Amino acid sequence: NNGIPMPTICGRNPLAPPTFTVVDTAFGSGKLWVTWAKSVDQDAGEQDVLQYILYRKLQGATTWSDPLMIVRRTAGQATYTQMIAGNTPGTAYTFGVSAQDCTPSESTITTLNVTPHP
Repeated sequence: NNGIPMPTICGRNPLAPPTFTVVDTAFGSGKLWVTWAKSVDQDAGEQDVLQYILYRKLQGATTWSDPLMIVRRTAGQATYTQMIAGNTPGTAYTFGVSAQDCTPSESTITTLNVTPHP
C-alpha cells in the first residue's frame, strides 16, 4: 500500500473487551483499580475502536449512570488500567466497560460486580 493508511471501517458495533477485573488493595479508601483487555476490533478486525467507556451503577440497578470516564485507545496497547475513586466501602456496585467506534457505536458492556472493602 506504499505507506497509505488503511481506511477505518465502522460497519458494525465493535466487539466488547473480553476481560475485565477490579482490584481493591486500599481497603476503606473507596479506591478501586479496573483493568480490561483491548477489544479485538482495536488493532485487528475492523480496527475502528477509538475509545473505551467506563460505567458504574449500584448492584441491582437497571440503568447505568453517566459514564465515569472515557479512555482513548492506544495503538498496540493490550490492557488498560484506571483508578476509580469515590466508591463507598461496603456498597455493592456493578462496573462496566465498553468499546466505542467511529460511528460512534458502542459494544455490549463487559461487567463485574464488586463491593469495596470497608
